[in-house]
Amino acid sequence: GHPDQYAVEMLSVALGEGMSSRLFVEVREKRGLAYDIHCSTAHYQEFNGQTEVLALVNDGRANEAMVQMLATLPLGDLVLPLFVLICMIFAATSYDSAAYTLASCASRSLPVHEHPARLHRVFWAFAIGGLPISLIYVGGLLSLQSAVVVTSVPLLLVFVLLAASLVKGLIEDTPRQG
Repeated sequence: GHPDQYAVEMLSVALGEGMSSRLFVEVREKRGLAYDIHCSTAHYQEFNGQTEVLALVNDGRANEAMVQMLATLPLGDLVLPLFVLICMIFAATSYDSAAYTLASCASRSLPVHEHPARLHRVFWAFAIGGLPISLIYVGGLLSLQSAVVVTSVPLLLVFVLLAASLVKGLIEDTPRQG
């Protein structure tokens, strides 16, 4: 890239990227002339053939598009492994907290300051991790998307019941004035 590429990108962010940028504040907030103001050097790179992100995504090769975008960053050879590591940490902590929560909810009469059994937590970790993996293996992403839609409808009812239970519990735990 150009030696001033990153300085131009910083200028782009300050002038036209986001709701706090100078262009956004002046053109939309103060004058009301436009709904959105956006400035990005990524558009320039895409239109001038420096990156092929849209073509790759449209061809169903979003993973390649991600790698290509990360490679254009400074120290691109280090950014990709760092990105993969951060994604793995995020997934591990998300599955761990989800398994812990499910094990806590599924445990009968769990004392307030006690943790659910480790075997119970491991079961839930494998259950929530194995389901999407098996669905992808059996039918690809389409079957996973269908399963998400089918299971999300009943979960809506569960979330409504959880919210009602939370409100009821908060009312019962709130000391009465008077």
